[in-house]
Amino acid sequence: MKMRFKRFLSGFMAVATLASVIVQPVTVSASELEPETTSFEQQYPELQDVQDTLDEDEIVKAKDIEIPYGEEFEVKVDLSGIEGVNEKKVKVLFHEAKSEAGTDFDAHTPDTYKAVYAVEPVSGHPATE
Repeated sequence: MKMRFKRFLSGFMAVATLASVIVQPVTVSASELEPETTSFEQQYPELQDVQDTLDEDEIVKAKDIEIPYGEEFEVKVDLSGIEGVNEKKVKVLFHEAKSEAGTDFDAHTPDTYKAVYAVEPVSGHPATE
């Protein structure tokens, strides 16, 4: 009777070990399919929220600019509307340029667009929107 129980227990443990080896990679790969994304607003606070922690030369200001209809304008790289950019102190990253209706920037479509950039200080101080 003891021998049957030992064989049963040995077989049961072998099946349990095999099952755990098969099931473990399935759960790991399933968790990798859905990476968490952080919204732009959560990554980069607005300037007034962190202004007191920045040096004076790490603060940039944007002004409104008008572009004639049809004129080529590279909103991702042209920083002509942003004042105070010292490339040794900050890095400016483009996020988006959209109209109030939510359409992407197009120089051939007359409208008012809002361009959003992130400013990352080289010093490691907090980045801003």
